[in-house]
Amino acid sequence: MKQRHLSDWAGAALACALMLAADAATAAIWEWGCMGALGSEQIVFNRDRLVVISGRASPGKLDDFVHGGQFTAQAGHSAPSIVATYQPDEGNDGLVTTLRFTGEGADGKLILTELSSRRIGHSARFIARCRDETIDRFRKNYRVERDQEPPRIVTLVCMEYQLSTKGGRTCR
Repeated sequence: MKQRHLSDWAGAALACALMLAADAATAAIWEWGCMGALGSEQIVFNRDRLVVISGRASPGKLDDFVHGGQFTAQAGHSAPSIVATYQPDEGNDGLVTTLRFTGEGADGKLILTELSSRRIGHSARFIARCRDETIDRFRKNYRVERDQEPPRIVTLVCMEYQLSTKGGRTCR
């Protein structure tokens, strides 16, 4: 009985040690998002959520929302006022042609259908001699279908961010 207790403890200790030894930097990162004006409102989304914000003032930097989902109040402006929040029906599709979102609370569905896309920026670099970082920026036109409203066309600036794993390379 005592022997089994020690082996359970040793197994748990080994599992903990392996988790602690795992380097978070070895995981790949894939993030994306878009923002732009939708009539008198702003629409902003990333892989985790889509928000509709009142007013035409920019809610912050696209990069900040893509990476962390946070809005930063611009100097001299108050924090953005969120009108509606939606969750993606599929969070691992990336910037595919049709993006579907389901509203939280009383909000219904929101569907974005890509009409056109043009790449407006690209950067690629090697990080710590072992990881590839790629950032692509696009200007995309989408047809927006939201609840019972008539479809509208919106132009969004989008970003796709990828950071590779080490892929067997040794970081220095």
